[in-house]
Amino acid sequence: MNKIKLVGIDLAKRCYQVCALNEHDKVQYNRKYTAQKFAEAIQQLEPTIVALEACAAAHYWGRRLQALGHTVRLVPPQHAKAFRRVHKSDEHDALSIAAAAQRPNIHFVPVKTIAQQDLQMLGGLREQCVAQRTALINQARGYAREYGVNFPVSRAALMRELPFAMESTDNALTPIARAALTELYEEIKHVSANIDSLLRRMGTLAKEDPAYVRLQTVPGVGAVLAPMLQPNSDDRRLNNFSYQPSPAILMNKTVHVPAFNSDWTSATSTCGCLGRQVRSSSWRGAVQTLHHDAEYDRHGWWKC
Repeated sequence: MNKIKLVGIDLAKRCYQVCALNEHDKVQYNRKYTAQKFAEAIQQLEPTIVALEACAAAHYWGRRLQALGHTVRLVPPQHAKAFRRVHKSDEHDALSIAAAAQRPNIHFVPVKTIAQQDLQMLGGLREQCVAQRTALINQARGYAREYGVNFPVSRAALMRELPFAMESTDNALTPIARAALTELYEEIKHVSANIDSLLRRMGTLAKEDPAYVRLQTVPGVGAVLAPMLQPNSDDRRLNNFSYQPSPAILMNKTVHVPAFNSDWTSATSTCGCLGRQVRSSSWRGAVQTLHHDAEYDRHGWWKC
């Protein structure tokens, strides 16, 4: 019987498709398991290369497989899709994952630790709260303008001027409008408190990882951005890059700066792990660094 060389697994909600390839790249078997049978099957599997699509529960199963001695490769979904030769099905998806895992020059998603998973969850909750606060602020501005009340630009100015506008008798705000704006004001304060609490928890958790300190040595990366980058960063790469990730992380499909290291660029652009909040925070950090040191930079990378 041929030895299993690689196993491709297609994760689903209620079933798991397992495709095993032998040393000659021939399909040894392609079976569907229930959750209980799948847990038993991986216990009996000899240590080998196991490829999974980087989707929901992939990091959980990746950690379990690594604990059993397997080499885990998390394949980005766009790469797995490219190797599907026929119509979509669980069998074909598992085979395409196994095929993509053998290709050279594919950036595999690093398996997150429990601490990185916690940090990513807190970052997602914070991003949701920031979006909710922005919506509430825009709503308050819009309602107030319908009564001829305008506020200066910036969140701080709104929170400073809104209480005075609600108490003033020189504007056209009705009692109902004042009560509604008061409710919005209190809700904005509540969401802002949640954001601050989440950021403190992210900072406390991130400080347990030495990568957090190294990330903050990058110009433009501070206490807000570093915990966002940390769950999606490869510690091995951070050891090699020093200051290089800061400008390169701003790369996207419409920007090309050849001077930056291509490995970090591919890691941030092709795997799609950096969300809009991370990119916008990175941009603000870069702009602030340029603003404070526009004429000269000791690293020679941030010159205007």
